[in-house]
Amino acid sequence: MSFRSYDLIRLVKEHGQALTLRKPSAGTYDPATGTITGSTNTDTTFKGYPYNYVLDQIDGTIIKSGDLRLVVPPYDTSNVAMSEPESSDLILGLSDTVQVVSVQTVYSAGIVMCYLCQVRE
Repeated sequence: MSFRSYDLIRLVKEHGQALTLRKPSAGTYDPATGTITGSTNTDTTFKGYPYNYVLDQIDGTIIKSGDLRLVVPPYDTSNVAMSEPESSDLILGLSDTVQVVSVQTVYSAGIVMCYLCQVRE
């Protein structure tokens, strides 16, 4: 399924749902105790549009059955610029919490229009 960047943004505006991007930070390792301390999460609320992969795209290795594509706009619900999603970030608000597997940035005239994320349970 192929979309123009305008179509992707329109899908988010018209059919998107409220989601949360969670960026975990690892914290710091304390060699004295052998533990990690200070790990935190940074949550950003945004409106995203999930959709299924086409069956012939699912290869069982890179794209697995059950994976979704998620259109993530470059701005959160407060219209503040979001940082780009990264592998290992979590998305909350879909049926289950899912992990970002990969991210493709979509540009138009040199401007970031959205991020296409592959997400997996």
